[in-house]
Amino acid sequence: MECRIVARISAPATLRVESVGRWFEEIRRGEIHSGVNSEKKKREKLEDGGESEPENDPLYYLTLDPKEWKSQDHYAVLGLEKVRFNAADDDIKKAYKKKVLKHHPDKKGASAERQEDDIFTCIKRAYEVLGDPVRRRAYDSIDSHNDDTIPSVNSQSKETFFEVFTSVFQNNARWSRAQPVPSLGTHTSTVDEVNAFYSFWYAFDSWREFSYLDEEDTEKAESRDERRWMEKQNKIVRQERRREEVARIRQLVDNSYACDPRIKRFKEEEKQRKLAEKKAKQDAARAVAEQKEKAAQEAEAAEQKLREEAERKAREETAAAKKERESKKKELRKERKNFRTVCQKQNNFSENESEIPQRAEQIEVLCQVLSIDRLQALRLQIEKGSSDEAKKAFLHEMDKVKEEERLQRESASKREPQQTAKQPHSKTRWNEEELKLLVKAVQRYPAGTINRWEQIASFITAHVPSSTKTPEEIISQVKRQQSLDDSLKLEANRTAFSKFDQEHISRVSSAAVSQEPTQRYDGRWSAEEQRWLEEALRTVPTSAADRWDRIASHVGRSKKECMKRCKELVKMVQAKKGEKSS
Repeated sequence: MECRIVARISAPATLRVESVGRWFEEIRRGEIHSGVNSEKKKREKLEDGGESEPENDPLYYLTLDPKEWKSQDHYAVLGLEKVRFNAADDDIKKAYKKKVLKHHPDKKGASAERQEDDIFTCIKRAYEVLGDPVRRRAYDSIDSHNDDTIPSVNSQSKETFFEVFTSVFQNNARWSRAQPVPSLGTHTSTVDEVNAFYSFWYAFDSWREFSYLDEEDTEKAESRDERRWMEKQNKIVRQERRREEVARIRQLVDNSYACDPRIKRFKEEEKQRKLAEKKAKQDAARAVAEQKEKAAQEAEAAEQKLREEAERKAREETAAAKKERESKKKELRKERKNFRTVCQKQNNFSENESEIPQRAEQIEVLCQVLSIDRLQALRLQIEKGSSDEAKKAFLHEMDKVKEEERLQRESASKREPQQTAKQPHSKTRWNEEELKLLVKAVQRYPAGTINRWEQIASFITAHVPSSTKTPEEIISQVKRQQSLDDSLKLEANRTAFSKFDQEHISRVSSAAVSQEPTQRYDGRWSAEEQRWLEEALRTVPTSAADRWDRIASHVGRSKKECMKRCKELVKMVQAKKGEKSS
């Protein structure tokens, strides 16, 4: 080994160091007693659960004031500044015992008694707060080291969402009463996980309370009333701070929801899913609609075919029925004509001229009342028999018709009280002329006519000015007459020609007296003659053999003039119809 001399060592010198004061001595004494070996400090730190002296300021204890113990950092006083709310109860007890052994006034000199008393008082106050679970929770709620900041909504927060908000939610998760608290998750989190996370935080139940910051100390109250007043004031302040805390948590969750990229992705996926479902529903609905339309068209075509077939059959049946009716009518008219001819050959079964009108009336009643079979049987009986037998058969048939009419009237009279009990009576009685006009009006204005009953009332009033029948009375009378089984029609047919003969005889005689021949047959028709002509055309049936003779006798003009006037009226009506159609 080779030794070299680099320089000379200076001679030792004695240095005198003076103490700066009692504070320096205390610190020095504490280092000597506690040991300056770093390995020993590390071992003690591990054994004491992280307990150490305040690291930021070695002279921290010198700044403590027992009077301001409420604003001091209790964790720093016990040496638990780093672990803070994570410290266990055993760690707090160990740290307190160690600080008591180190800073108890009995272990210090007389010069440091007052200062050590102050430190010991602060340590004792810190343990009183942290050693009690309720008071410790109140202190943890307002610990100045709590980070209550909330990330704002901006582009940077959206880009680094998980890095920014994960730690914030972890810091605030310790306030939750419900445990465990769901984590924020990652980009691969499912919809259910994300919804569960935000549902939990939107319904967040915090145990954080602010009783430690009460401004009024109830222990200093001098009376019970003063204590109640203090508690009331403290409660108001706590509620206000708790509302602020709830608003803070809600703002945190809202900002997170606004910045969460998964929400945007989920919304877009949901939108696409709904659009796909909507499109599928539309396609399905369109297919169903097309199928229904096709089925409806097929059904409509089949229904149209069936309807056309039914209409064709109905037309054929109607045509056949009409043809049959026309045939029966033709046969009936022919049979009536034959019956009248046979009766005329028998001189209408009259022995003198005074009986002719009555027999003619009876013949017409039989023609209108009897069916074709009975009329034919009566005709054959009259043709085959002698005059007496024919007259006897005629009178017998007439008596039978009268008996049938009597029985019908009796049955109608029996039913009439029941009908009148159900239907209100007319305010005025109906005479024979009004009933006949009612029958004609009901036939002229069938069901379905607009304002049918008002038009029927006007029709009756026009022919009988003295009549004042209301639509309600007409309806009641029609219902009543419908229950009489055509007795009114039979009576009207029976008395029609007798009244006709009486009227036209009186009119002809009066016209002969009041008018001169030159005035009656000058080719002009008066309004009264025109009305008589129209009335005769309506009254005398077309099947009558002497129809125009009766019409001429009713009007008071010749048969030729009546036929000519009728043709003129027909031409006028046809001309008006042609003008309307054009």
